[in-house]
Amino acid sequence: MVDTHALGACSFGNESSSLSRGTNLFFMERREAQIFAAELGLKIPQLDLHENFPEEVENEVKGFILENYNFDKEMVRIIYGVGTGKMKEMVLGVLEQPEIKNIIDTLEVKSGSCVIVFK
Repeated sequence: MVDTHALGACSFGNESSSLSRGTNLFFMERREAQIFAAELGLKIPQLDLHENFPEEVENEVKGFILENYNFDKEMVRIIYGVGTGKMKEMVLGVLEQPEIKNIIDTLEVKSGSCVIVFK
Protein backbone atom coordinates (compact mmCIF):
# COMPACT_ATOMS: atom_id res chain seq x y z
CA MET A 1 0.00 0.00 0.00
CA VAL A 2 1.17 3.50 -0.72
CA ASP A 3 1.23 5.98 2.15
CA THR A 4 -0.67 8.68 0.28
CA HIS A 5 -0.60 11.00 3.27
CA ALA A 6 3.18 11.07 3.23
CA LEU A 7 3.34 11.23 -0.54
CA GLY A 8 0.70 13.95 -0.68
CA ALA A 9 3.11 16.25 1.12
CA CYS A 10 5.90 15.79 -1.44
CA SER A 11 7.14 18.95 -3.02
CA PHE A 12 9.40 19.73 -5.92
CA GLY A 13 12.19 22.16 -6.33
CA ASN A 14 14.62 23.61 -3.83
CA GLU A 15 12.54 23.97 -0.67
CA SER A 16 14.99 26.03 1.32
CA SER A 17 15.28 28.71 -1.35
CA SER A 18 11.51 28.70 -1.89
CA LEU A 19 10.88 29.12 1.81
CA SER A 20 13.44 31.87 2.19
CA ARG A 21 11.84 33.85 -0.64
CA GLY A 22 8.37 33.31 0.82
CA THR A 23 6.95 31.64 -2.27
CA ASN A 24 4.37 28.84 -2.22
CA LEU A 25 5.53 25.25 -2.53
CA PHE A 26 3.96 22.94 -5.08
CA PHE A 27 2.19 20.05 -3.39
CA MET A 28 1.03 16.99 -5.33
CA GLU A 29 -2.57 15.96 -5.26
CA ARG A 30 -3.32 12.45 -3.98
CA ARG A 31 -3.60 10.81 -7.41
CA GLU A 32 -0.45 12.55 -8.67
CA ALA A 33 1.40 11.26 -5.61
CA GLN A 34 0.15 7.74 -6.24
CA ILE A 35 1.28 7.77 -9.87
CA PHE A 36 4.63 9.24 -8.84
CA ALA A 37 5.02 6.41 -6.30
CA ALA A 38 4.19 3.83 -8.96
CA GLU A 39 6.82 5.32 -11.25
CA LEU A 40 9.37 5.00 -8.44
CA GLY A 41 8.64 1.31 -8.40
CA LEU A 42 6.66 0.96 -5.19
CA LYS A 43 4.90 -2.37 -4.98
CA ILE A 44 1.52 -2.23 -6.65
CA PRO A 45 -0.42 -5.05 -8.30
CA GLN A 46 0.77 -5.56 -11.88
CA LEU A 47 -0.60 -7.43 -14.84
CA ASP A 48 2.02 -8.27 -17.46
CA LEU A 49 0.38 -9.10 -20.79
CA HIS A 50 3.58 -10.06 -22.65
CA GLU A 51 2.72 -13.76 -22.62
CA ASN A 52 -0.96 -13.32 -23.51
CA PHE A 53 -2.66 -13.79 -26.85
CA PRO A 54 -4.82 -10.90 -28.09
CA GLU A 55 -8.03 -12.89 -27.58
CA GLU A 56 -7.18 -13.25 -23.86
CA VAL A 57 -6.60 -9.57 -23.16
CA GLU A 58 -10.15 -8.39 -22.51
CA ASN A 59 -10.95 -11.04 -19.89
CA GLU A 60 -7.52 -10.76 -18.25
CA VAL A 61 -7.69 -6.96 -17.94
CA LYS A 62 -11.32 -6.89 -16.73
CA GLY A 63 -10.69 -9.61 -14.17
CA PHE A 64 -7.51 -7.94 -12.92
CA ILE A 65 -9.11 -4.50 -12.62
CA LEU A 66 -12.29 -5.71 -10.89
CA GLU A 67 -10.45 -8.05 -8.52
CA ASN A 68 -8.07 -5.35 -7.33
CA TYR A 69 -10.82 -2.76 -7.05
CA ASN A 70 -12.95 -5.16 -4.99
CA PHE A 71 -9.96 -5.85 -2.71
CA ASP A 72 -9.66 -2.07 -2.10
CA LYS A 73 -6.34 -1.64 -3.86
CA GLU A 74 -5.57 2.01 -4.56
CA MET A 75 -3.93 1.51 -7.92
CA VAL A 76 -2.61 -1.04 -10.41
CA ARG A 77 -0.24 -1.20 -13.36
CA ILE A 78 -0.91 -2.99 -16.64
CA ILE A 79 2.13 -3.78 -18.75
CA TYR A 80 1.35 -4.25 -22.42
CA GLY A 81 4.75 -3.55 -23.97
CA VAL A 82 5.69 -1.27 -26.83
CA GLY A 83 5.56 -3.46 -29.93
CA THR A 84 3.09 -2.53 -32.67
CA GLY A 85 0.67 -0.85 -30.26
CA LYS A 86 -2.09 -3.40 -30.81
CA MET A 87 -2.01 -4.66 -27.21
CA LYS A 88 -2.03 -1.08 -25.87
CA GLU A 89 -5.03 -0.28 -28.05
CA MET A 90 -6.86 -3.35 -26.77
CA VAL A 91 -6.12 -2.52 -23.11
CA LEU A 92 -7.24 1.08 -23.48
CA GLY A 93 -10.41 -0.16 -25.21
CA VAL A 94 -11.22 -2.33 -22.19
CA LEU A 95 -10.57 0.60 -19.85
CA GLU A 96 -13.13 2.66 -21.79
CA GLN A 97 -15.94 0.17 -21.13
CA PRO A 98 -18.53 1.77 -18.79
CA GLU A 99 -18.25 -0.77 -15.94
CA ILE A 100 -14.48 -0.25 -15.84
CA LYS A 101 -14.37 3.46 -16.65
CA ASN A 102 -16.73 4.22 -13.75
CA ILE A 103 -14.27 2.93 -11.14
CA ILE A 104 -11.16 4.67 -12.54
CA ASP A 105 -10.17 8.02 -11.08
CA THR A 106 -6.95 8.55 -13.04
CA LEU A 107 -5.33 6.77 -15.96
CA GLU A 108 -1.68 7.56 -16.68
CA VAL A 109 -0.54 6.06 -19.98
CA LYS A 110 3.19 5.53 -20.38
CA SER A 111 5.29 3.87 -23.02
CA GLY A 112 4.70 0.15 -22.54
CA SER A 113 2.36 0.36 -19.54
CA CYS A 114 -0.34 2.32 -17.79
CA VAL A 115 -1.08 3.10 -14.14
CA ILE A 116 -4.69 3.17 -12.98
CA VAL A 117 -5.80 4.92 -9.77
CA PHE A 118 -9.21 3.81 -8.53
CA LYS A 119 -11.95 6.09 -7.21
